[in-house]
Amino acid sequence: MLYVDGMNGVICHIETVQWLYALIGSKFRLVVKTALKLLLVFVEYSESNASLLIEAVTTVDTKRGTQWSNAMEILDEKDGVDTELLVYGMTLINKTLSALPDQDSFYDMVDGLEDQRMEAVAKRFLGRRGTDLDLMEQLNIYEVRHHTHMRTHTHTHTHTHTRYTHTHTHMHTHTHSDTQWHSFG
Repeated sequence: MLYVDGMNGVICHIETVQWLYALIGSKFRLVVKTALKLLLVFVEYSESNASLLIEAVTTVDTKRGTQWSNAMEILDEKDGVDTELLVYGMTLINKTLSALPDQDSFYDMVDGLEDQRMEAVAKRFLGRRGTDLDLMEQLNIYEVRHHTHMRTHTHTHTHTHTRYTHTHTHMHTHTHSDTQWHSFG
């Protein structure tokens, strides 16, 4: 019962989730490992927690301008010596992706990761001899989702782009009209 009450307390206190995500950017391995484990428990506890984690990540990474930058710093470490952190980081990403409630959230997260060279990171580890099997499994899970995303996203992006262009044109015309009105007013 204490576990459920504690988790419900975390769910109701987004600042705690933000703090845990911020901790995975720590220079201390044990702090990073513990924060990743706690975030994994949080995401696995309820599918709706993935959206809360995304909200926390967005808040923390707003200053950097790139979502999931703390997690990507772990994965993009050139030495990749701490396999345990790599596995936990990839598992957190995969669990979050699989629990997202809608395709837009999924696409936004994958696009953000790809903007930070996630595919290159995955290829680097998958092409390296001696890569930990658990890490390879998590990278392969991501790759399957990524390739599925690319096929689906191309079609969806074309459709969305058409709507965006229409909306953008309308907004531009409206803004232009306001400018003219202010110019002559």
